Amino acid sequence: MNKILCSTGAVTGKVNEYDYRLLEPLSKQLTCDGFELMMDSFWYKDIEALKIFLTKINFYIPVVHCEKVIGEIISKGNENEQVEAYNMFDMDCNVANCIGAKKLVLHLWGGIASDSNFQNNIRAYPYLNELAEKYGLE
Repeated sequence: MNKILCSTGAVTGKVNEYDYRLLEPLSKQLTCDGFELMMDSFWYKDIEALKIFLTKINFYIPVVHCEKVIGEIISKGNENEQVEAYNMFDMDCNVANCIGAKKLVLHLWGGIASDSNFQNNIRAYPYLNELAEKYGLE
């Protein structure tokens, strides 16, 4: 049976300062079967609290969209920045695993840098895929 999933980006964003805690009250105004969690870089500083919150509210979240900037950072080719992107991806995988998601969406392309340097993203993909598999994610 098909499920209708709503992106959490519909209720958390710039207008409400990316406050993930609004998911619980605002989700009651939506008619859907579950959610696709849109990870945001603002949440990384509070990642443990995010995982506790998402586990507590017990939403059906089968898909996690990784932070969109990951692909853009990788495409720049700077080693230090790539380590940062890999750490972000690892945190996204950890959250997905914690809440029982099975799939990730990775925006491997992003921005002007990836138009010119997409080969950096292609080179990074095997590592990112291996990391996702370690968490049992597709």
